[in-house]
Amino acid sequence: MTYGFDQAEAAGRFVSLFGAPAERAFFAPGRVELIGSHVDYNGGHVLAAAIDRGTYVLVRQREDDRIRLVSSAFPEREVEFGVNELEYLEADGWASYPKGVLHFLRRRGYRMSGLDFLFGGDLPIAGGLSSSASIEMATAVAISSLANEPVRTMDLVRTAQRAENEFIGLKCGIMDQLASGYGRAGRALMIDCKKVRQRTLPFDDAAMKILLLNTRVDRGLQGSAYNDRVRTCASAFKKLKAKIKGVTCLCDVSPELLVRHAELLDDLELKRARHVIEEEQRVRHAAAALDIDDADWFGQLLDESHRSARDLYEVSCDELDLMVELARSKDGCFGARLTGAGFGGCALALVSPESVAQVAVEVCAEYRDRTGLAAEAYLCATGDGARAIALPTVPTVSAPNTAQGEGS
Repeated sequence: MTYGFDQAEAAGRFVSLFGAPAERAFFAPGRVELIGSHVDYNGGHVLAAAIDRGTYVLVRQREDDRIRLVSSAFPEREVEFGVNELEYLEADGWASYPKGVLHFLRRRGYRMSGLDFLFGGDLPIAGGLSSSASIEMATAVAISSLANEPVRTMDLVRTAQRAENEFIGLKCGIMDQLASGYGRAGRALMIDCKKVRQRTLPFDDAAMKILLLNTRVDRGLQGSAYNDRVRTCASAFKKLKAKIKGVTCLCDVSPELLVRHAELLDDLELKRARHVIEEEQRVRHAAAALDIDDADWFGQLLDESHRSARDLYEVSCDELDLMVELARSKDGCFGARLTGAGFGGCALALVSPESVAQVAVEVCAEYRDRTGLAAEAYLCATGDGARAIALPTVPTVSAPNTAQGEGS
């Protein structure tokens, strides 16, 4: 499947679906987690970047109270409900993400009339690039703009995270929504997930290319072991906090303190805690590597991150391990790791500009030979955060030529 999005084509489809042109258009990017596997909900730091792929949404206000949600990715699953019917329904599937945002914005007091939405984008679904947060942030920015009630980006970010945590039931941290909201082209975000603040770091897209390699193994985080990891880390921290003064989250615990108090934890808790605590140190070192533009050091940290996520946190899979192995075997690859929560989805490779095309072709071919799966490679750049965009023009359709020539 090729993940592209033709805005003009979508504008025409909007008319055919809803009987009138869209009034506004919005975009929210996906994100790539450069490094910081599973530290966000443990109060640590993450290095992430918004990318130049994401979710587009076309919107039109209605005169009644009906809300209709259609996605180009799931054309068979149109969802419709009233503005006062914003409860979670499992049958809504993908539409639960925008619906959850609508639910919490309505509870905040946003004025909401009936709306028609058409979503589309160029992110692989369940690929580890946070298509869900992209949908949530596109919805939040759209509602804020349509209601003429502009609010701080951070308030929209928190609303989108609540939709995922409390409406969908996935206990994710705030990294995905924050990166989608605050991303900047040419910059990475160093996100403090405990204090919920961020600073930007230089990311030279011309020197290090972001190559995303889709294993084509879909993640299903809500039904996966993701929430199990959250619970195990919470249990480990509860035991450590009882003995270590002044810590407020698992990432406050130093590697030395973890070794000193390792007997407090069972074997599984110790593995999970060790990954999180050591990953926090890797993120800090990676930020220093970006500050001095050291691609080799940064790449070494990516490699270490993947090994830890594979062996200690156990969120990789055979296909992700193979994809990372293949990427690392190529000249010009600085480093590679799984990106996002794991359990499938995409691997991230940072590659030199002169090597990136060859690496993409060779890795995908070798992966297909060894797995039978048709891998996909996406060359991405850092991008700006969620925003209104120009409304695409509806394509014109020429009337058929009915003139008859001589001899007809």
